[in-house]
Amino acid sequence: MKFLVNLKGYYEGKGINLETLSTGEPEPAPAPASPPRSGAAMVQLDHRMRFYVSDDVAPDTCDAILETMDNNDGRIAAILKAPASTGLFGGFDEDTEALQRELFGLMAANYLLFRTLQGRSIAVPPPKDGEHKTLADTLAAWIAAGPLAALVAPEPPATVPIVSDSEPAQEEEA
Repeated sequence: MKFLVNLKGYYEGKGINLETLSTGEPEPAPAPASPPRSGAAMVQLDHRMRFYVSDDVAPDTCDAILETMDNNDGRIAAILKAPASTGLFGGFDEDTEALQRELFGLMAANYLLFRTLQGRSIAVPPPKDGEHKTLADTLAAWIAAGPLAALVAPEPPATVPIVSDSEPAQEEEA
């Protein structure tokens, strides 16, 4: 009898229901045991190009940003085909250096535009006194002086918090 109990336990352990076998009803197929999937295995790849656009970006602003990025990409492609010329005393000549500055400026502009589309702009208003105290001030002045100003430049805040070590935060008119 012990042998039969062990045999029954063996088959039930394999997912066979002996009760349904004895009644003559067909046994349902056992559900395949699948190991738990890792988080990476649950990600389904979609091979279409797309990216997130913030709900805070108006459709006309989105269109203008995408058009600017496309124009920048065209100019970037043209610059990348330009020859790199050597100057009289080595290094690059003035024209090549100017193209490099333009290239990196266009790539930086597209980065700023992309972040703006995502609602993650790093642009800050330019300093009112015109004095560049931080690299953010330098970036703000660069943006304000070019065509990106209308697309990525934030509105200056109505008030600016003032924080000191000894006093609680207060607000001052900007």
